[in-house]
Amino acid sequence: MYDSKNLIEKVVHDTQKRLSSVLFLFSSNSNQSSYCDDENSHFTKAFIEGVVHTGKTVNADDEIEYFGIIAHIKNAFKNNKRQNPNYNIQGDLNTAFCLNNATIMDFIHKYESGEYNSIITDEELSMDDNSWNKNMALAWHNMKEPSRPSKAEINIYGKYFEEVSSKISNPCVLILGSTIEFRKLALEKCFRATVVDISEKRQSYYII
Repeated sequence: MYDSKNLIEKVVHDTQKRLSSVLFLFSSNSNQSSYCDDENSHFTKAFIEGVVHTGKTVNADDEIEYFGIIAHIKNAFKNNKRQNPNYNIQGDLNTAFCLNNATIMDFIHKYESGEYNSIITDEELSMDDNSWNKNMALAWHNMKEPSRPSKAEINIYGKYFEEVSSKISNPCVLILGSTIEFRKLALEKCFRATVVDISEKRQSYYII
């Protein structure tokens, strides 16, 4: 039998050895609740505003780093006694979250103008495909690690895909979300993939 628990432990261990920076951001301490309003969770709102604030301080096509985002989150919660975000930083805070390109600058402009106050609205999260917005798919190519799988991570997954293939004929894989990198890997390794996502349209917009 294939021991999935050991496989997960091996993937995590190998990933830790290869990643130069690992940043864990938690919306609250373990003994606290994570609060929200009608628009967003308070932590998500602070994160978005951190991207907006940091993006305004860097030039076009420069990197928006986690350092500025986390600094903004800390300031947003400094007087909040009910919820205190927690950070586990193992590496470089100057790691880039994304590039301040035209898509991000357009988002910053629209966010500040009040055109929309969240990246994904309730309508976009609806199970009705007609209401799904492709902006997140178009912005995916601008995301950088660890917001999307790194090449090192994909190589690790690839190794275990091959290990499974050597033991199982006609292997299958379940992919939660339309992550391009995982779908492409499954195709390359001849796995029959089942993708589970909130909208069928996401698979067509997230082009392999």
